[in-house]
Amino acid sequence: MADRGAIDTDVEKAYAAHKDTLRAFFEGRAPRKDAVEDLTQEVYVELRLRPPAQALRDPALYLYKVAWNVLRRANRKLRREPKALDDEALERLDAQRSEDASEQLAAEEYLAHLLGQLPPMYGAVLVLKLREGLTYAQIAERLGTSTRSVKRHMERVLAHLRNAQW
Repeated sequence: MADRGAIDTDVEKAYAAHKDTLRAFFEGRAPRKDAVEDLTQEVYVELRLRPPAQALRDPALYLYKVAWNVLRRANRKLRREPKALDDEALERLDAQRSEDASEQLAAEEYLAHLLGQLPPMYGAVLVLKLREGLTYAQIAERLGTSTRSVKRHMERVLAHLRNAQW
């Protein structure tokens, strides 16, 4: 078995020799541009905390394997973090929300207009199904009609909406 001190020395020499190429490795792959130096240092910390158990034939290869694992952890951590929004992104989001809200309001008004062209029972069936999530049997019980009638009403409502000019 190899001497622990010799293994540590080999790994440290490999780190010192490849520190600049590690930075270049992280520059093209880091989740954020300002993380390159941190990731490079994290490789060193990882090597000190978890040195290889035995002598390495190719310490540089081991170094890049550690670097790859550090990079994967950083990317996983970034995916789990909540996204920060700058003021400009918040303004765009707010403007989009306003447009979406006005479009949704217009669509709801048009839907109300279309449902107004139908008997009230049809609108009730649609609302109970879509908003309250009731089954046809539950709707039939609530409205005091048969399940078959509820299905027929729903078919007619959907046909009317399909044929409407949006």
